[in-house]
Amino acid sequence: TMKISLVNPPQIQLREPLSYVSLGLGYLASSIIKEGFEPFKEVRIDNLANIDLDNIKLERADVFGISYMSVARDGVKRTVKYIRERYPESKIIVGGPHPSVDCIGTYEDIMPDIVIAGEGEKLFPKLVNEYGIENELKENLYNAGVIDDLDSLPFPARRLFDYDNVVNMGGIHGCERGVRSTTLITSRGCSFDCKFCCRGHQMYSRYRYRSAENVRDELIDIRRNYGIQHVRFVDD
Repeated sequence: TMKISLVNPPQIQLREPLSYVSLGLGYLASSIIKEGFEPFKEVRIDNLANIDLDNIKLERADVFGISYMSVARDGVKRTVKYIRERYPESKIIVGGPHPSVDCIGTYEDIMPDIVIAGEGEKLFPKLVNEYGIENELKENLYNAGVIDDLDSLPFPARRLFDYDNVVNMGGIHGCERGVRSTTLITSRGCSFDCKFCCRGHQMYSRYRYRSAENVRDELIDIRRNYGIQHVRFVDD
């Protein structure tokens, strides 16, 4: 049975690495499960955000999908090195904000098997399925584009995170200290045009938003399953 590991790499440069659940990996996991990869235990999320670079540990998987934010470059490189040394037969797919802006540069710098630019919820399950059938892909770089209908995406698979990775009570913004809080996103892209931002890339330049009903249903879901009392909206 194919095992898929979705990895949030070490990000110890952050003040509270576990304060923001990796919604990107949560969406990716739920999309893989939606496409028929069951049972759930075969898709796992390995959150290494608070792990020192010298203490990376991962169980074997057939495919590793690594989320890459620019600030986590060292963590991503060290994670890829770890996987290559211990599981040379495994496939490594890297995606996220940084590869979406610099896909070729990411491939040349990190040297995974695949780099995905854009929003990978539709594409990643297809790539994983290809690996399962043929165990070989000819292309190294993929542009997934953007997803227009955000309501079509299943809610992030928060159940695959440790409880403490979903429910944070550290009060990174102060006001919610000691209160069960988590993150949620209601839109993607941005309608503004700040010169210091990467808005020029297609992933960020097209503003799309979820319906109020869809957001409401997720709020009910996280309140019911995690007792959430405070929500941090992390829209761009």
